[in-house]
Amino acid sequence: MHSRRRLRQFLIAVVSSLLMPAGIAAQVNSDVQITALGPIRDVVRNAVWATGSGNIGNNYIFTPTWTSEGVCLNISNTSSSTVGYGLQFFGTSDQSVKAYQGNQGKWTLLGPTAGIPLNGNALLGLAAGASLNYYAQVSGQARVAIVLTIGSGDAGTGTITMVEEQGGGGCGNITAGPVACPISAHIELAPAQTIQILAPVTGQAPYLCNLSFGSDQAPDAERNTIVVQNGTGATCSGGGGGLPYVNWQMALGPNAGETTFAEAIFAFVGAPLVGRYTATGFDLAGTGMCITNNSAVMTFEVNYTAAQF
Repeated sequence: MHSRRRLRQFLIAVVSSLLMPAGIAAQVNSDVQITALGPIRDVVRNAVWATGSGNIGNNYIFTPTWTSEGVCLNISNTSSSTVGYGLQFFGTSDQSVKAYQGNQGKWTLLGPTAGIPLNGNALLGLAAGASLNYYAQVSGQARVAIVLTIGSGDAGTGTITMVEEQGGGGCGNITAGPVACPISAHIELAPAQTIQILAPVTGQAPYLCNLSFGSDQAPDAERNTIVVQNGTGATCSGGGGGLPYVNWQMALGPNAGETTFAEAIFAFVGAPLVGRYTATGFDLAGTGMCITNNSAVMTFEVNYTAAQF
């Protein structure tokens, strides 16, 4: 009896899967391993602007040729109409990680990128017969996933190719962002004070590279917080649509027996302390950056280096 019931359940499952519309499965990105050797590779050629296996909308995974490199990605629309798509670059330093779909927690968003206004948060448009170049820095990654999502598909086709480069010079008419942090300053943060360290610049993102702060005052009994926030206005308190955004903070408290607050140092190692994109991929280009001292009694001496591009 039980064997017949199991057989009947199995047959129902098989028939249901056969009757399921093909379009449902096609709406999910698939992982595509790029096995061709670099630095010049095809990502996908003459594929339809749709999502799923065999189409353009997929996760393209490759092993970088060099440990320090950038990727020039060319997207060509050979369709007869404009298409819309999202584009993101993710990386992992774990060489055992081979899958992206369903395994996103093992990957981190890469940047800075050039030519990608919102890095996947909004659709990028590409006119019929046009091509666009995108550039991303992907240094220090065991594997990179180029994630393409299709927003407004088309029955026509497109081709995507990539070239890896070691020099950091960008991609054709798109230049790489500077890796240096040329802005350096010292400020004094009074109790409950907010100071704007980078004013908003249209199209440019603020980066905080190094940060140190300390005080020669006796620590108070409360835990105090140093906050780095992005937004608009003199105190980075405006913006809307996800702004203002607290990008970094550190809670500070007294240690037993201390008469002064020890200096805390946070250094740029491989990536900025605060970069262009939030953990959810929100683009902070066009915002300012502020540092706030939430202590009611302590004054902090703050040193930092930053960049804006």
